[in-house]
Amino acid sequence: MGADKSQAAVINCLLPRIFVEAPAGYGKTFTMTEKIVEDFRRNLIPNPKKILALTFSVNAARKMRSDIRAKLLQANQSTDNRVSVYNYHALARRILGLYGPSLLGLSVDLNSCAQLNESQVLNHFQHSKCTLDPQVNRVLTNFSAALRDCDEATLDGLIDSYNQILLTVLIPQNCITDYCGVFSP
Repeated sequence: MGADKSQAAVINCLLPRIFVEAPAGYGKTFTMTEKIVEDFRRNLIPNPKKILALTFSVNAARKMRSDIRAKLLQANQSTDNRVSVYNYHALARRILGLYGPSLLGLSVDLNSCAQLNESQVLNHFQHSKCTLDPQVNRVLTNFSAALRDCDEATLDGLIDSYNQILLTVLIPQNCITDYCGVFSP
């Protein structure tokens, strides 16, 4: 599959920053991958500069990471860990891992917390012989569903409760929600 005119315009753009936006299925992951590979091929990314590729879905991040790695290996190019591919949630998790404890006044290393999806939280609490309030479990489950469904209204209504649960319930039990992975080629 080759690039169409609009994709080729993005891939060959020489601007130092570019924002790619299009509906689902229009080839954003392909275009961003090709742009990154082409910029490395042209030596447009001076060392120590880095690239952040930000996607909405975990699958797009995985595909982009895999494709970038394969195409750069095929072209005998090395990124030297200069390309980071995240979805929004993973980027936020990365930032929290780096700066959260000091910003939030926590004495716990968030990177050492068990990373659980909403279906694993209840089991984690049962194994640690702690009870999890059913309302807390509902907030976590509803927040996860709203995140998956891109339901902004529900997310807006739950975000304060969700954050409070993270700080007062989950982190003290050495766990944190994680609906995705972090990817770096």
